[in-house]
Amino acid sequence: MLNRVTGRFVAFVAVSVLSLSSAAQEAKWKDQAEYDLVQGQIQKETNPQKKIQLLQQWEEKYPESDFKNNRSQAMLQTYQLAGDPQGMKKVATKMTVDDPNGVFGLVGYQTLNLLAVSMNDKSEAALSDADKAANGLMAIVDQVKKPEQVADEAWTKETQTNKALALRTKGWAAWQRKDYAAAQEAFRENLKINPKNGEISSWLGTVILLQRNPDKQSAGLYHFARAASLEGEGALPAAARQQAKNYVVKTYTNYHGSEDGLDEIMTRAKTEAFPPEPFVIESKAALQAKDRNKLMTENPELFKWLSLKDRLKAEGDTFGEALKGSDAGGTIKGKLVSATPETNPKELQLSIEDGITPDAIVRLTTPLKGKAEPGIDLEFVGSVKEYTTDPFSLTFDADPDQMKGWPTPPAAKPAARRPAKKK
Repeated sequence: MLNRVTGRFVAFVAVSVLSLSSAAQEAKWKDQAEYDLVQGQIQKETNPQKKIQLLQQWEEKYPESDFKNNRSQAMLQTYQLAGDPQGMKKVATKMTVDDPNGVFGLVGYQTLNLLAVSMNDKSEAALSDADKAANGLMAIVDQVKKPEQVADEAWTKETQTNKALALRTKGWAAWQRKDYAAAQEAFRENLKINPKNGEISSWLGTVILLQRNPDKQSAGLYHFARAASLEGEGALPAAARQQAKNYVVKTYTNYHGSEDGLDEIMTRAKTEAFPPEPFVIESKAALQAKDRNKLMTENPELFKWLSLKDRLKAEGDTFGEALKGSDAGGTIKGKLVSATPETNPKELQLSIEDGITPDAIVRLTTPLKGKAEPGIDLEFVGSVKEYTTDPFSLTFDADPDQMKGWPTPPAAKPAARRPAKKK
């Protein structure tokens, strides 16, 4: 990940950081010793660890050197070569303080934004730093004066890229805090700036689906289709793109009931970052529900579930309170969405209606053994304990022996017998 950070450094600061360039003609060495340290030792050192020591020595002896910003950039690049993200973060933060409205400060904020995601630190302290980095980059991006050697068009493009980078960080931090709505908004704004970004499309699809809102499922699937189909500039690596495609096919089929219509969506998503409005993928349940008499014959469990949903929405608490303590009509079938904890779970979230949106919570009297992959078919009989009308959901208590479809954990291997010792 650190190589990606280095590759992101903007071209207008990729100059020889320790040389007297035309942009730094007014800068002077404090004395001959400083010149000898930099040009005689630091410039020639190729070992990153030794070079860091020399740069630190330069900083200790000449803290107010005319070249201190160039020195910070050299330290930043050397820490990267040494594979030290914490060192990079420390130096980048210093750059934002030493040059708060300049190019070096801008590079510092760019680096902090890239490190916020690449270091993958999800502690609250790190997420708070991520927010500061994103806000700082947003604040500085329009304040930095364009270097003379940079063309107006290139500078405008770089400014937009920096704004997208800040939105990427904000969205990622909100995602880790499980503020999926805020993450969705940040990723949408990012894609408006740079529509060709498979990574952000996949992240946007993820945070939309995590909201478990039936009205948003279609949009979430579209953005995953975009991540799976985008090629060329901004595309995901081939392996990640294939993984996204596999997910889209599986999830779409579970939701819609078949792959019908998916090719058209993939073709459109390849060229358009956002779905048309309105964009609706009909769920299997919705298609079946158009003919309730047929549904009652072909899928009586789903017919029963949709009937419960309709009555609860129509009659509210009157019907909801009457449901409590009942088995809601007997056996209920659905697909596993998640298990808590993943191994030996005591609570399951199932999707009865569309295979994606959780609408049944099963609290087990004792933990199930082992673990199962999301998407498997389960059926159970339980007792209704809680309900919500919008979004529709029922919470059940159930015994593990009333749960069918949970995979049997593999038998433990017998302990190897030690050979008998010879007398």
